[in-house]
Amino acid sequence: MSQSSISVLIVDDDDEDFLLTSKLLKGHSRTTFAVAWARSYEAALEELRRPYDVCVVDYRLGARGSITDTIDWD
Repeated sequence: MSQSSISVLIVDDDDEDFLLTSKLLKGHSRTTFAVAWARSYEAALEELRRPYDVCVVDYRLGARGSITDTIDWD
């Protein structure tokens, strides 16, 4: 059975939170995760030019609220 990888972007400015989340994902025995990391709001916006299956975003990124602050919900 072929196993495909799920691409995940972790957006977090805290090294320990990234390492914990990455370890949790990579420790899953039935699914392979290809994990990328963006350490800042600006880096995340740049990284999102590439397709990802899942994005895990820290609610607070430095002085910014979250990456969703830039979305016009109206």
